[in-house]
Amino acid sequence: MSVYSQNSHILVVDDVESNRRLLENMFNRENHRVTVAESAEQALNLCQHHDFDLFLLDVNMPVINGFELAEQLRSDANTRHIHIIFITCIKKQRQDHLQGLNFGAIDYIEKPINRELLISKVKFGFKISAQEKLLSQHKIKLQLEIEKRKELETELILSAAIFNAGSNGFVITNSNQEIIKVNPAFTKITGYSEQEILGQTPKILASGKHDKAFYQNMWKSLLNTGEWTGEIWNKRKDGQIYPEWESITAIKKNDKTTHYLACFSDLSQHKTQEAKINYLSYQDHLTDLPNRPLFEKQVDQSLLKQQRLGLSAALLYIDINDFKKFNDTLGHKFGDQILIHFSKRLNKIVRENVIISRFGGDEFVIWIDDIKNTHNSAIDAATRQALRIQNEFSQPIIIDNYDIQVSSSIGIAIFPDDGTSCDKLIRKADTAMYQAKAEGSNTFKFFQPEMENSAKKRLQIEIKLRQAVLSDELELFFQPQIDISSGNIIGAEALLRWQNKHLGIISPAEFIPIAETSGLILELGRWVINEACQKIKQWEEMGLFNTLQTVSVNISSVQFENERFLDDLSSIIKSSGITPSHLDIELTETALISDFNKVCARLNEIKKIGCRISIDDFGTGYSSLKYLSSFPLDVLKIDKCFVDDITVKPSNLAIVHSIVSMAKMLDAHIVAEGVEDEEQLKILNTAGCNCYQGYLFNPALKAAVFENLINPKN
Repeated sequence: MSVYSQNSHILVVDDVESNRRLLENMFNRENHRVTVAESAEQALNLCQHHDFDLFLLDVNMPVINGFELAEQLRSDANTRHIHIIFITCIKKQRQDHLQGLNFGAIDYIEKPINRELLISKVKFGFKISAQEKLLSQHKIKLQLEIEKRKELETELILSAAIFNAGSNGFVITNSNQEIIKVNPAFTKITGYSEQEILGQTPKILASGKHDKAFYQNMWKSLLNTGEWTGEIWNKRKDGQIYPEWESITAIKKNDKTTHYLACFSDLSQHKTQEAKINYLSYQDHLTDLPNRPLFEKQVDQSLLKQQRLGLSAALLYIDINDFKKFNDTLGHKFGDQILIHFSKRLNKIVRENVIISRFGGDEFVIWIDDIKNTHNSAIDAATRQALRIQNEFSQPIIIDNYDIQVSSSIGIAIFPDDGTSCDKLIRKADTAMYQAKAEGSNTFKFFQPEMENSAKKRLQIEIKLRQAVLSDELELFFQPQIDISSGNIIGAEALLRWQNKHLGIISPAEFIPIAETSGLILELGRWVINEACQKIKQWEEMGLFNTLQTVSVNISSVQFENERFLDDLSSIIKSSGITPSHLDIELTETALISDFNKVCARLNEIKKIGCRISIDDFGTGYSSLKYLSSFPLDVLKIDKCFVDDITVKPSNLAIVHSIVSMAKMLDAHIVAEGVEDEEQLKILNTAGCNCYQGYLFNPALKAAVFENLINPKN
């Protein structure tokens, strides 16, 4: 059955019911589907819900006639392609026919309707529609073919661009492995031009580094899977051997290999970068010594041998004393030079096969193995090495015309007595090093079990200290500062005290260093400033500052160098509402020896806030007079070590006179610390000292006791 004689759908539009029934019956008998409409409005509505293959339109209809309906159908994208046959009872003039044709009509039928003629014309209309559909399908196929060809052409252009412009080398061979095509990257990587390589086989690139089995496996993969990928070493035209990452694909037609395509990239730079990364992963970039990961790896390998052969070994943990002082005073670049010279000297004095490592900062580690299996032999070998280190560094290091005297603290652990793993030996040698540092510079200590107890106590203190603020275990005590001439209390130094319910009273000399190394000093420092300001505010309201001038607070160098310090200080003063000049910021001399410009800027910011500035422990540091004269200082505090024995040591008295003279030159007030007897006070008064503090008057007191000293209760 033809495409136009079955299930074709006709819309009949006529305002006369008898005409509609006639046409409906006529085309139903022809096996067509017929839908009828009595007006143009109804016809337009039906077109929104049905698909039609032909319109039979009456020309003369009320409201909207057939021509006007045809015009609306042509303006709609969904119906403009459907053919129209007009049915009319009036003889139409030529211009009427033309008008109908302009609206998409393919023919006219005049009433009374000739059945055979109408059916014939309808069939003709369906044929036209069928031809148009077929033509449209061919057009779509042609368009798809054009688009496919364009896509293929684009792919070919892109493939050619990738082949010619990519960084990867390409080479194509025929089935006999003769090279028939290479790209510019091939020439750049191998050095062979296209003219030189065409007709050759890839064997011309063979480096000789691979055995016969390597190439057998390659061809086995190509034959079985049609591809091979892997790393291969080839040879450039100039003879240089280089690594490649290569992929080879067999190109087949009708299951027969016609060509081979190889794509490769030069791994030379990657290998160089990989070696550099590997070096940086395991070598210290500054000293060129093994770093900690490599040291631990080497020692673990050595321990296997030591255990197998029953030998002893020693691990020396070395820390450069006062390295921070050099770094802060002379700069980090200068500090780096010290580390470089130190490592070179260590290398010079150790025997062959001894492993030296820089763990970071100013810490070095030495591993001595192949020692006879006796404890004394290991101790002797480690002692000799430690003494060689001390002797070597008895001579100064000369850097930029500076003679730098460098000493070290050394901790020693013995294998297997102190541990059988690298980690345990490092930990115990580190513990011994801290003990050596605590007992004085340029010393060495062997690990002892009681040292571990000390280290555990340090850790316990650190853990408890973290909880101290929240547990309300901290308290400020206040040591009176006495005006020598009047004997009146004119100030106080706030001192932190800590009592833990498990550990008891812990000395600041014990917990402050732990707080500094652990970073807890920042939290403690903020707490001390805030607590001191709260107490100052309370005393201001009590009228105690009619007598008092300042309350000083000790600031750690770690806290002073922290970026938040100035903001914290300013915020606490504002929130407490105190008079800023009642707070004295007390810094140690060593806290001021780092970056001069940075220190000077911070001190000036403190002065802008309104606080006074004191230098504590003056005379024990390394400040230059030039720097001190640039700092906005209010008070110099003479350290207790110069007050002690001032009555019997002329040198101490001379130092005190020098400090007083310097203070007068700087227009600074003088406070002597640690005054314990009347004779010391008399000498200090004669020397020109303004103020003192110490056990001669009173130790540090609880706040309530201190308040009562100034304002006795009736």
